[in-house]
Amino acid sequence: MHSYVNNILVPYLDNARSELHLPPDQLAIWQIDAWSVHRSVEFRKWMKRYHPTIQLEYVPGGCTGLWQACDVGIQRLLKHEIRRSSRADIIEEAVARIGATDSEDDVSAIILDKSVKVVRDRSVGWLVRGYNAINKKDFVLSVSFLSSLSLHDHIDSVMIGI
Repeated sequence: MHSYVNNILVPYLDNARSELHLPPDQLAIWQIDAWSVHRSVEFRKWMKRYHPTIQLEYVPGGCTGLWQACDVGIQRLLKHEIRRSSRADIIEEAVARIGATDSEDDVSAIILDKSVKVVRDRSVGWLVRGYNAINKKDFVLSVSFLSSLSLHDHIDSVMIGI
């Protein structure tokens, strides 16, 4: 988390402040999930000490779909497509190995190659197929629109005490 904050989040926030002509000490709110690492005393103390202009705001448990639409909408589809692609590769390899065996009892023929080289080379294709699944303007806009509707419904129900 330290590396993410120092190398990605802080430069992003510094750039945003600069583009918006805000002072360098302008407070920023970082909305993150309530993962145990994010909530740990150690992490919160570190953030307060080294990044006092970043305020942590935690998404309540069970509310990710309301507050972080990309987690539920876009990332869910991305992860699903990566899993689907990897399973398709495994099935294809297993079927090919089964078809290549001389005997139905020769199970050693279906031991799959899980070496780093094979997984590394295949993972690029999985990621590309995942990217292609989500790289659709209409899809991204629909996730954003549905999320805003869901969030407004949630806020309205909380505000009127439902």
